[in-house]
Amino acid sequence: MFQKIFLYGILSLLFLWGKAQTPEADTAILLHGVEIEAPSEHPYARPVNLITRSELEQIPSTDPGKILTTIPNVSGVRKGPAILDPVVRGFRSGQLNVQLNGGMLIEGGCPNRMDPTSSHIAPEQLQTIQVLKGPFALRYGPNMGGVVRMLTKKPAFASTPGFNARLTQRFENNWPGNSEAIEAGYATQHFSGNLHAGQSKYGNYTSGSGESINSAYNKYHYGAAIALQNNTKHTLTLSADGSHGFNVHYPALSMDERTDDTYFSLLEYSIVQKNKPIEKLSVSLWHSTVHHVMDNKERPFSDTTVAISDIHTSAQGYRIEAASTIKGIKAYLGSDGFYITKDGQRIKTMILQPPVNGEIPDKAEALWNNANTLNAGIFTELSKRNADWFWMLAARFDYNYAASGDILVMRPGTPEPYAVTAENTISNFLNWSTSAGITRFFNHDLSLGLSLGRAMRSPDMTERFIIMLPVGYDAFDYLGNPALLPEINYEADLTINKQGPKGDKLSGGVFFSYVKNYITANRIPEKPLTADVLGVKQFINGEAAFLRGFEATFCTHKNRLIGVNWYAAITFGTIRNAEQTLINSYGQVTGTTRLTTDALPEIPPFETTLNLSVPQRIKNFTPILSLRYVAAQKHISRAYYEQETPGFLLINLFARLKPTKEITINAGVNNLLDTGYYEHLNRRVIGSTVNLPEPGRVLFVQIIFNWK
Repeated sequence: MFQKIFLYGILSLLFLWGKAQTPEADTAILLHGVEIEAPSEHPYARPVNLITRSELEQIPSTDPGKILTTIPNVSGVRKGPAILDPVVRGFRSGQLNVQLNGGMLIEGGCPNRMDPTSSHIAPEQLQTIQVLKGPFALRYGPNMGGVVRMLTKKPAFASTPGFNARLTQRFENNWPGNSEAIEAGYATQHFSGNLHAGQSKYGNYTSGSGESINSAYNKYHYGAAIALQNNTKHTLTLSADGSHGFNVHYPALSMDERTDDTYFSLLEYSIVQKNKPIEKLSVSLWHSTVHHVMDNKERPFSDTTVAISDIHTSAQGYRIEAASTIKGIKAYLGSDGFYITKDGQRIKTMILQPPVNGEIPDKAEALWNNANTLNAGIFTELSKRNADWFWMLAARFDYNYAASGDILVMRPGTPEPYAVTAENTISNFLNWSTSAGITRFFNHDLSLGLSLGRAMRSPDMTERFIIMLPVGYDAFDYLGNPALLPEINYEADLTINKQGPKGDKLSGGVFFSYVKNYITANRIPEKPLTADVLGVKQFINGEAAFLRGFEATFCTHKNRLIGVNWYAAITFGTIRNAEQTLINSYGQVTGTTRLTTDALPEIPPFETTLNLSVPQRIKNFTPILSLRYVAAQKHISRAYYEQETPGFLLINLFARLKPTKEITINAGVNNLLDTGYYEHLNRRVIGSTVNLPEPGRVLFVQIIFNWK
């Protein structure tokens, strides 16, 4: 069905392309780039953070999830070597909208989120990362807790035909390995195309405490993009990419990633025209597939049972948006949608059981049974700026449909299965979201903003349909619940921005979020299917949850003798009437109790970072000293048996050298003092009560060669 829609979409866009007029002789050439919205350019009341291309080059990481953690109040859940699952102000997983160009989603195959959307993009391909916090940005799809937009470099047109190339090489000593990426392109006034490829191969790293962590992984990627432009108004772009991982180790999960094969493609058409009722029209169609295979062959318990999980996912969607200006009011109107399918099973080879007909018996267990989700929405956004005020209004309406095949779980020791028939898995929701923001400019240097929002999000595939897997923080198998209701987030943000007389900038804000129908989990009297877990929990809509916190940043003007860049942030989360499973000293479940108030699990503690630099004082050389302090986290969830984590201080030192116009060298040392530490969101190593430690001292060097 989607293939036909995609084909018709291509034919329609080619028709529009053919109808476009040829350019006039004196028309300027429009460079085709990414659309970004920086706070300095748009006085949003809502909080927006941006990581630019030049900043991306200075962050020594092959993981976009790790790069995101350089933004205040953005952190990540670590379960393995290189893939952090983003957390923004305590919101995670389905509560965030993490997307690529054109609103593209990549539905990961791993139930434990080994492969979130961010894991399929190499940093070398990114042009910018944009994080829009809170439920206020409603143009980019369903959004309850925040939107993370990862925008890759697009083909750029050139007035003079020519080739361009880029080579990136990175080495590290602890987490020994290297990564490299290469790009090549050709551009004219009306055509632009490029090819890219790269790979990362790293071994085990050593923590600051001297432990060797099984963290080796291999990943590679490739892709191509072409763009056509027959005048300054009409642009057609087609891109196709592949991302692959193999033998990726996850010490904090019961399985490792054996292979991951991901493919995604995007077709975009845009028209830009001044002094017309519709100033810009953009249309995008996208498609992604994931084939994810995991196993426990490198785990100690594989000598009794070998388990292999094989999962296929598919996602496809569209986005249409028109922009106009009416009496000074900037207006956006559009529609977006996606359709996701997920299916997979786990095959257990029971090694210790007697052979049947000369063969070791296998046992098949469904993880998802042809689960699918459809979401279609319409949205609008209005904004206006004058001398003293800026205001913005936004709204969206979403129709969400989800269904699955029969959910059957064979209960150990009894012939009666847990069963939900296919007709009882169907759910339909009509979600509505709205937000408003206003900013008051008291003078050129001071502004105060207030944003209010109400947003809904339907449960994700895991929460609705997962079949008996330990996907949570605690040691329980989890079972999906097709009867879940959407979560609703009511949030208020108050922000302030101040610019000093010499260009120094201070900004900050506080936020408060009240979440209705917060999705949590309670124990049910079912027997688990996974070894060494305590029981089974099922997702439910719990009581109200509350999240609040603040963010503050300060940076000096680039002409200062010493550059200062500082930020601090914290989120504090609680939930009412949480259920706690009681466990005795022998690790046995003895019952449950009700907690009047409990902390939300996996909320990072207070942290602050101070970066000191000497910008532009030494020709083509910029040294940077970074100090990062993270406080101990003592506000922990009793219901999930979270453990307190100690605070730590990290010292990083790095520098950027540009010996020629074409060559850039970034080098330095992370964790200079070889401190032994772990983040609060690091999951516990399987078979222990210890959180996965971070690497000790790491020396790195990155060389970038640009040729144009």
